[in-house]
Amino acid sequence: MELNEVDVYIKDERYAAVKFISLKSKEWANKNKVHNNLEHFGNSFCGCQVWYPGMKEGKYETAVEDMTKLIKLITKMQKSGLKVINEFY
Repeated sequence: MELNEVDVYIKDERYAAVKFISLKSKEWANKNKVHNNLEHFGNSFCGCQVWYPGMKEGKYETAVEDMTKLIKLITKMQKSGLKVINEFY
């Protein structure tokens, strides 16, 4: 599966860096109260817009350090129909 075909990409950074790629996944994350860690930086992060509800574009990322929580999050996303690529397994 190519990155442009997925909704969520989970990168191994010694923690799970969860990157919501599609608009559908960003809206899902916001609805399910998954915090966008980039909001801490305001409207932009490294020259890119930070996503807020109602936007079409922007970055939405969170970090998960607990593997049990990550598995639960992945399961919930997949049950909702989101396509996930995960570097952990």
